[in-house]
Amino acid sequence: AVHMLAEELLGPALESRATSVELAVTRDGAASGQTVDGIRFKRDQMTKEQGVQLADFIKSVAGLDVEDRRRRQRGMCRVRGPAGRHDLTVTTAGSSSGLTLRIEIDREKQLSRPFDQLGLLPSQREAFSRLWPEEERHGIVLVAAPAGQGLRTSMLSLLARHDAYTSNIKSFEREIELELEGVDHVRYDAANRDADYATQLQSILRRDPDVVQTGFVLDAETAKVVVGPGMEGPLLYVPMRAGSVAECLQQWVKLVGDAKAASRSLRTVSVQRLVRTLCPNCRQPYTPTAEQRAKLHLPADKVQQLYRPGGQVLVKNKPEPCPICRGTGYLGQTGIFEVMPVDKAMRKTLGEGDLKGAYAAARRNKMMYLQEAAIQKVASGDTSIEEVARVTASASSGGAAKPRPAAPAPA
Repeated sequence: AVHMLAEELLGPALESRATSVELAVTRDGAASGQTVDGIRFKRDQMTKEQGVQLADFIKSVAGLDVEDRRRRQRGMCRVRGPAGRHDLTVTTAGSSSGLTLRIEIDREKQLSRPFDQLGLLPSQREAFSRLWPEEERHGIVLVAAPAGQGLRTSMLSLLARHDAYTSNIKSFEREIELELEGVDHVRYDAANRDADYATQLQSILRRDPDVVQTGFVLDAETAKVVVGPGMEGPLLYVPMRAGSVAECLQQWVKLVGDAKAASRSLRTVSVQRLVRTLCPNCRQPYTPTAEQRAKLHLPADKVQQLYRPGGQVLVKNKPEPCPICRGTGYLGQTGIFEVMPVDKAMRKTLGEGDLKGAYAAARRNKMMYLQEAAIQKVASGDTSIEEVARVTASASSGGAAKPRPAAPAPA
């Protein structure tokens, strides 16, 4: 019976191209859901007893301690079925309110994406490419996104752009998600009471690396260690949880405690969101109205048509769910970015606390706002106006879009 529960949980998720499945067990019962292209869909409810049995079964298959219901545990296993063979990363944790179990499907593939496939526009890729030459590998790059918006993938992709065989590249992480060939991945030892994160990071920087990826900077002491080497030190990629370039810079200045020190070695600030890409098999073309063109600043001589999600195809003149996207109208995700290169004059402006002045200088240098980058994705047919509205609305409110009530049915 529990094996059948596992198949009922995982089978539809795999067929629907889900990237993760979640199970939450409380006193009142068990609820499950799955995430497809960044959207969470609710699944059928089950009893508390069924939820506990299912969680224990999956934990045992993944090699976790079934009896330990409190400690956070992570393990791996594989599944094979009609949808093919997949690697599952299972993470569990418990508290007085209940148990949570999360299954990530083919996580390594999710995290591995080439730099030119992140979704950066040509001018934005060029801004990052200025950091690759040996003489330019100095200073701080802030890479920011809200949770669940592809930040880890972008960080790994940026790190992979550097030649690990001619450069000394280190990554100092609280949890190693994916190991890159040639990169020295160092895991933070939280059990070492004699050396906190800042102290251990300082030790790494003293070994004269060329490129360093830090973990999230959570305290002022770590921030001071990061800014310490200045423009003479290595190139440091620093992840941040922020929804805009302005918010990212404000957080960074607050952590460092001094605007001049915080901006002294800044090279680039990048913020991103993920948008769903339209299914090429069922997307529907349409001609935008004059009002839509004006609102989106679309030139009539270059953009003749846009696309909206379809979700259906005609089979013998009968509409049926698209077999490629399973009726959602979307297939995969891509990033939209706001990238601010920071030059010497802008560092001085930021050091004086003039964020508006720095933004104005960036705009003079043709920096593109996040919404402008998204509209370019619409114009190229990669995504839809509706999807951009969903993502940018959540960006302005700082929250996530509301989930749909039901999962897409497998074809």
